[in-house]
Amino acid sequence: MGEVARAKIRSDLSHLDQLVTEYDGDARLRDRLRLGDGWSRRWSSTWQVGAGEVCWPVRDMAHVPVLSSRPMRGFTWRAKQRHRPGLEVMASTGRKHGFESLEEMRLLVALDFLRASEVLSQPFRLDFEYVGGQAWHIPDFLAVLGGGMWLMDVRPMELIKDDDALKFAAAREVAAACGWRYSVIAGWRPHVWSVLDHLSSRRRPARDLLGMRDQLLAAISGQQGRVMTFSELADSTSVPSVGRANIVRLLWQRELGVDLGSPLRDSGKHAGQWVVRSDRRDRRQVFFQDPADHETWHILRWRGLPPEGEIPAFSDKTAHALLAQVKANNIRIHSESELLEHLLGILGSVTPVDQWPSQAKKKTGKKQRVAQAREVTRAQAAAADRPATPASAPEPAPAEMPAAWAEHARTIDRAVDTDRRRRREEALAGTRPVAPPTLHEALRRRPMFLLPPRDDSEADTAVGEKEA
Repeated sequence: MGEVARAKIRSDLSHLDQLVTEYDGDARLRDRLRLGDGWSRRWSSTWQVGAGEVCWPVRDMAHVPVLSSRPMRGFTWRAKQRHRPGLEVMASTGRKHGFESLEEMRLLVALDFLRASEVLSQPFRLDFEYVGGQAWHIPDFLAVLGGGMWLMDVRPMELIKDDDALKFAAAREVAAACGWRYSVIAGWRPHVWSVLDHLSSRRRPARDLLGMRDQLLAAISGQQGRVMTFSELADSTSVPSVGRANIVRLLWQRELGVDLGSPLRDSGKHAGQWVVRSDRRDRRQVFFQDPADHETWHILRWRGLPPEGEIPAFSDKTAHALLAQVKANNIRIHSESELLEHLLGILGSVTPVDQWPSQAKKKTGKKQRVAQAREVTRAQAAAADRPATPASAPEPAPAEMPAAWAEHARTIDRAVDTDRRRRREEALAGTRPVAPPTLHEALRRRPMFLLPPRDDSEADTAVGEKEA
């Protein structure tokens, strides 16, 4: 334990504006809006109420049944779209909420952490006037947070254009006229989202059969001005492994506090260790963060792989299949290198060498070809998203996934040969090879033909009988 340190962002007392970075560049475009006399009567908002649409002027938006409205547009999925829509379950509201991008999904997680009592996605359509004519805009969210209404748009800072800023300026004027808060969420403060993402894993209600909540609150309340590290608080419970999960749950419920502005770690005997991340699309290595420079990530390869790095990329699905095969066959693994033989067998079954490249379309089914294509696509995407390796890093970069199927097959073939050669060398280690005998020595030692000895009397008799 140490003295109380003022947290940069206390999780139990934090607000939304402390977690995100906001965009306020739309203020410079306010002059382009037509805000003369009667603008609140000319500007209108359209809401989905019941089975139809209802239009209200901005001045009458206080009478809109906000909680009875529905999203203005649906959340669709199609091939080759550039955004990622979906539905996010919020524990604070008890239902699903739509989002149109991963940034919007992250905001929903933050609103769930801040106990938003209601969130409306795509709440209304705003029709407004500006110097160049008319335009419309649909804000992303309208949340009931802290007893007030908060209108929000989500757009990364680097993607905001002048047309977007003009729409944000119009939405800000409407929110001010209605007595709401308005924010454009353009990013997150350092480490906030990574901590919230981890805490959200324990947001579902769970039964506390061991009374961990009372043990944790009793341990932390008796410190009187001093803080406890994560590991110390977990060790104070009767079952530390279960206590760790309950600490995360209490942090999500805001009954305990932690600094959201720094990485979540033990800060005890393991203090200073690097943050480790993995890529589910490529399980050949993990990435760990440099403690001095949080923007630098180093590569740690799997110890069971050959040093040449000849194994092609394999995804999380292949890794689970490998462990399932080992468990189903009751195989005892004493080291990571023993898993390589089974891994090569799975890779060979997924991408058979004798079917490359032309025979694969004839002999393999569509399902298998799709699985093979996904394996390569995921590996290529993982390589493209991988952070650049620092020039001073001593470790070599892992082998990339070949783009051509024939080259991929040859890579697996070389990996199988390398593994077999390594096992042969290990089996013959410490023995001196003996050269085989020559053919002459072998014939002298074990003659192949045994000729009977010459008998002159029998030969002469035979000749005489023939002559007679």
